[in-house]
Amino acid sequence: MTISEEITSLISQKYFLKQYIFDNLLVKENDLSEKELCDCLLEFSNAYICIQIKEKDSSSSLPPEEWLAKKVFKNAKKQIRDTFSFIGNEVNTIFSKDKEFCVDRNKTIIPIIVFVNPDVKYYQRITTSRYIDVPVNIFSYEDFKTMMETIVMPYDIINYVIYRTVFKESERGKIIIDEVSDENTLIARPKTEQDYAQLFLARSYIPQLRKHNIHESEIELYNEIVSNLNESNGSKRCAFIEGLMRTDYIGAARIARNWRSLVFATKEERFVAPFCISLEERLYMFAVHPHTMSDEEYNYRINLCAAYKKYKEGYKILHLLTFQKEASDQYSVSLADADLEEEFPYESLIADAIKLFEED
Repeated sequence: MTISEEITSLISQKYFLKQYIFDNLLVKENDLSEKELCDCLLEFSNAYICIQIKEKDSSSSLPPEEWLAKKVFKNAKKQIRDTFSFIGNEVNTIFSKDKEFCVDRNKTIIPIIVFVNPDVKYYQRITTSRYIDVPVNIFSYEDFKTMMETIVMPYDIINYVIYRTVFKESERGKIIIDEVSDENTLIARPKTEQDYAQLFLARSYIPQLRKHNIHESEIELYNEIVSNLNESNGSKRCAFIEGLMRTDYIGAARIARNWRSLVFATKEERFVAPFCISLEERLYMFAVHPHTMSDEEYNYRINLCAAYKKYKEGYKILHLLTFQKEASDQYSVSLADADLEEEFPYESLIADAIKLFEED
């Protein structure tokens, strides 16, 4: 396995889903020969993370500083510039030979260079180019792996690589005083990649972390939930999965906790109030269907809840995840989607829904 394949594998193991990871994107300009877009591209919501990878060849005799200057700050940076040019030029064609890809030229491009050279002990974490208007993150392979394993959530990884560009290499090890809010001030002396990653998580979530006492196991469970749901959906591109991928650290913990509660209620054959989250016009509803409750009764209760949510917030799409008890103390989760604009009996339900949810 090449180092490029290792990095792609690392990304896909826990953090990003395989249908949004591309390591074989090509560009064709004016019917000329095909060129590589970048070594690895991650698609996430309204952004592309474009990664260039440089590995020291065993035959190279260049000193670490010269190798870094030539391979990273010259060659890889030029390739990043070419990637911006390829995506920005609407005349050319960008495609993958092994999976579905449709370029969206309106997405934000976040450039990253990852290098593999154990002889490099010190490196500049950020570089700029007069040809592109955003800074370029540079990681050693070890630091990139540390960052991924510390941040964990795709939503937060995107925000971290943007946040990371604030810090100059000359500031490493200096005291940072960050007034996160009126009640919280962080004082840190970050030196390593893990230091910066933990500082980012602390400044992003410290009020909620103190309030909700979030545990890492909850984030691990959430990533496992999304991965399993994605596999059961055939790893297809879909708005349902993409919505879950946009969840942050706090949202992930909340979903994981409620998932555990629903599993417990499933085993006890109890109907409980559905757990709901939302993303823009989409409503995600998690509910238990006891075997002691008829399909008609279950559907009526779910529809009342959906009608009221539509009435209050104007949701247009419902994603319903139904939990049911199975043999040997196991449980299953099934997914159903509904168009709340056209396929839903809203008018016949709303009066009962308002009475149910607003009566004292």
